[in-house]
Amino acid sequence: MKLYHYRSIENAILELKNGTFHFSTREELNDPLEGYLKIYWQGDKIAWEGLLKNYVCSVDNAIMLYLVQADLDMLRENTLAIDIYSKHYMTRDKIWSQLTKKFIADEEVKKVISFYGDNNLKVYKDELAFLLRYFHTKALVLCIQSHMEHGSMDESEGQRFLDVFEDKTTDIPENLFEKNLPSEKERKILFKVVKNYMQDTLEYFYLSNSNMLKSNSEDATKTSIDNDSEKENQMRNWLSIVADFPDTYTSQLIDFIYPSAYITCFSAKNNDSVMWGNYADNYKGVCLIYETDNDNKIEIMDNSGWETEENDEIVPTYSWSKKLISKVRYGDEICERNFFESLGRLNLLQIRSWLTSGDEISCCYEIYKNKKEWHKQYWKIFELKNCHKMKEWAYEEEYRLIIDNTFVKREKTVERNLSYNPKVLKGVIFGIRTSEYDKKRIIDAMKKSNYSSVIFYQAEYDEEIQKINIRKKNGWNIK
Repeated sequence: MKLYHYRSIENAILELKNGTFHFSTREELNDPLEGYLKIYWQGDKIAWEGLLKNYVCSVDNAIMLYLVQADLDMLRENTLAIDIYSKHYMTRDKIWSQLTKKFIADEEVKKVISFYGDNNLKVYKDELAFLLRYFHTKALVLCIQSHMEHGSMDESEGQRFLDVFEDKTTDIPENLFEKNLPSEKERKILFKVVKNYMQDTLEYFYLSNSNMLKSNSEDATKTSIDNDSEKENQMRNWLSIVADFPDTYTSQLIDFIYPSAYITCFSAKNNDSVMWGNYADNYKGVCLIYETDNDNKIEIMDNSGWETEENDEIVPTYSWSKKLISKVRYGDEICERNFFESLGRLNLLQIRSWLTSGDEISCCYEIYKNKKEWHKQYWKIFELKNCHKMKEWAYEEEYRLIIDNTFVKREKTVERNLSYNPKVLKGVIFGIRTSEYDKKRIIDAMKKSNYSSVIFYQAEYDEEIQKINIRKKNGWNIK
């Protein structure tokens, strides 16, 4: 199968000279719903108990990071306590055990666990964020008291925080968790309204009382900062914990289910005017032609394992592997996934830690027992969610090459530029406005790499049919 890759001249030169594909992050792509997966939470009482235990530990983790002056990105992206029994959190082991017991023993918390667990209700993002916000003040108070008790937060500092939360309750109907609402649709509408109302009122309350959160301690404690800009940063960070954390935590849960995906995009068309305009620098760039094998795969150099260097540093090793090209779906129903049945980035012991209460284990754990079948379905959804776009993009007829960060970090751009087998490059189409100088630059870049059997084409506007026509260039040969 022939695939077409629209590129600006500068990007094309890098791609041809280095023989690499650039794999883009979700944020670099053009559809706001890139990689979107509709997550819901549906489980028994044990599953819900495990989730709320994790929540209070994650709040405590956020406060701990705040105290050591972690930046805002860290607080928004890395506060999820992935495994509360992990050795990574050994110093918090006993503390978290106490916190979870106190939190789960709360009558309101027990009521909600029973309501959702006994009724087997399907809960979407807005409803979960509402539930967490409903309990957030309780979790904050427990965690602040714990930090004061163990000396990681100055008592006067902690008490001033507690004074802000004192008697701060939310206007929730008393019988909200005492009966099953008529339908899932009605619940979704109700909780979206209630969640937004609660979020707005609490946000305004915390912002109005933000001056009460400022440190006035003259001692050089962990929470007192000398520099004014650092004080403002700490204020911003603390407000993100007290006002934003339920939504932040919910988003982290969703992002946690699957590894990050990085994507190279191709098209089945080489003469689309809009794509030449958008992706090939308004016709001044080129369109590179690649070809898959009979199994619709392309060979690239990717991570294949790990090795230890002389300085004992563990580094990834790379080898050639064939990656499947996936066709993009447009406008279909968005994939749904139950969080409690999607913990694919954890091992079985870690999964049990989420789904266990004492000697009891959640029925959600059953799906993980057929490991082979479960993993097959897990990665099928991973491909589907990363190959779905809004129907407005259907004209692109897009195909994708996808990698992930399961075994190697890909945060830096250089870690997302992977070599491809030069034999897969079959041609270069010059745009209607590609200059002669840029054509020479393209050819020079190709001569420095091991390309063979590459055919050159010229895009031209055909007045008769009023479309772009692709014409083979006579006498052009890379050799």
